[in-house]
Amino acid sequence: MAATVNYYPPGGGQEAQSLAWLATVGSFIAAKSATLTNIAFRSTCNTLGGEIGLTAISGTATSRMVRSSGSLNVRVRSSSGATANSFQRMHNQNQPIAAGATIANTLVANCRTSLYAIATRVIINAVNNTCAITCCNMADEATADAYLGVTGATSQTNFCLTIGAAAAVDTSVAIGTLGVTEHDLIMIGDGTNISAYIDGNTTAAATGLQNTSANAAGIANAYAFNGATASNVSFDLLQWAVFVA
Repeated sequence: MAATVNYYPPGGGQEAQSLAWLATVGSFIAAKSATLTNIAFRSTCNTLGGEIGLTAISGTATSRMVRSSGSLNVRVRSSSGATANSFQRMHNQNQPIAAGATIANTLVANCRTSLYAIATRVIINAVNNTCAITCCNMADEATADAYLGVTGATSQTNFCLTIGAAAAVDTSVAIGTLGVTEHDLIMIGDGTNISAYIDGNTTAAATGLQNTSANAAGIANAYAFNGATASNVSFDLLQWAVFVA
């Protein structure tokens, strides 16, 4: 007799909720670019070391799982700690190598010219005036970030789009109540420009030239960096997906 599988908690469970979110952001992205329909990476953000890889820690940074308030769901939390210039990158991790280890697959051939979209659901927990909280980021982890997140030197209250050495662009979209407000962030690179979309708004909150991104193959990564200010900055990552042509 076939078994009946019931999601817990009632109403879906974390995997079902993730699939519903994925369908929503996938449809949004496809409406913006009909070629971006291939899912190169996704994570329900309920594990570290499997779907999500970690780089070495700089300073006092941590990446850990936390439980969502009032729920059995869990999510990833990236924190810098209170030592200046601290961070730890989280990235897509797909490719097995020797001794059971894995490395991050590159998802795009070139951050400056490739078509891609990154979608995340995030909560910003703490910021400062020198932070870089990269919630959607396509980069080579070596030369230049291209991210939608928080750039403290530009705004500690709004999301910003920051592409390489170009000046950060304030989206005028508030990050909301720290530690509480959830946002869906989507960053689309069309080979010429990178555009930021927030919370399902079909009008781009910010746009910048893609040619200031890293001139290299890219992976999806995210992290909370406090910069020169010795205070903790942090965000929670609840969903994560990358679409390519």
